[in-house]
Amino acid sequence: MGVNQSFYLSHQVALGPWNATRPLPVPWTLNPLADHEMNVLIVISGLSLFIWAVVLLLIILEIHRKNVCERPAKRDLSTARTQFTILLAHLLLAQVLLSAGYLLSTVHLASGRIISPSIPCTIQGLLIKMAHLLSHCLITCIAVHTFHVVQFKKPMQVQHFCIMLALTWLQVATIGFLFPLALQIWYRSVMPVFMLGNLMHCSVGSIWRAEKIATVLLPFLVNNLVAFVVYPVVSYRLRKDVNELKRLSLRGISSGGSQSTNSKGNNDILRVSRKMIILPIATFVSTMPYVLTVIFAVHSGGVLQWSHTLIVCTIVANLFLPLINSLLYIHMLPHVRSSSSHARGCN
Repeated sequence: MGVNQSFYLSHQVALGPWNATRPLPVPWTLNPLADHEMNVLIVISGLSLFIWAVVLLLIILEIHRKNVCERPAKRDLSTARTQFTILLAHLLLAQVLLSAGYLLSTVHLASGRIISPSIPCTIQGLLIKMAHLLSHCLITCIAVHTFHVVQFKKPMQVQHFCIMLALTWLQVATIGFLFPLALQIWYRSVMPVFMLGNLMHCSVGSIWRAEKIATVLLPFLVNNLVAFVVYPVVSYRLRKDVNELKRLSLRGISSGGSQSTNSKGNNDILRVSRKMIILPIATFVSTMPYVLTVIFAVHSGGVLQWSHTLIVCTIVANLFLPLINSLLYIHMLPHVRSSSSHARGCN
């Protein structure tokens, strides 16, 4: 028997006595999924692999088209279209990493052989944890960026845009990578091994499934609330300003000169802003694995344990992360300009 298993057994003995009314926690390795759950898991995994194969093929074709048909000068970081493309590419990267992590999770659930902690568990946990945080940070990021484009009719300044991305990656690396590794090193002697696996999103112990619901479902809902608050405002601004942008575009085409440049900027902003309306749908699609995880967890049951303060700290950190992101991003926005300057386009 390995050191990890011996440590877990000795810890469970210390938490005893165990009886019929207080049964010993059973790992998922001894409690496999039911046949109908396994069939659903296989179908969803197959569809996910097919969808991401199509997405990767489209990405390759799009990159080839841009390199062949577009000049490098058009890919300017100061334009709204380029900024939107960069944010969307980061979100796509996060979803690819999340899909890879859930693919490993699907294999482990189907085989029932994962042991926590282990190298496969750590890889799976880091992928899911970092991709989960990165996805929701970028959803908030895109929402605020869209609000800026629609409200001020100009792209974000390049410096502010780069700072926004740097802060996003710094938070993801700290909470999604350094924090779980520090927990495994510093709290190994006081925390059960299977609880460490839960913090790394391995979730092989049924007693910790409720904590996973709290650490995954609640941040998911909070981030969706951020998106639901911002996107209706963006939609309203678009309906209000679309006629104005069209008039500016037609006026610039008829006048020529610098106004023609402004009309191109307005057209660019209008095209980017219209694309952003589909993000609420993309939010639901990208977070469907979390919904399925919660459904399986609730169906299987579990006991909520609040004996460890670190679980509460993890939940609070995940809950306040989107709020911190929103405050940082909004603080970097320029001051609201007068209504007369709103009609100006971007260069």
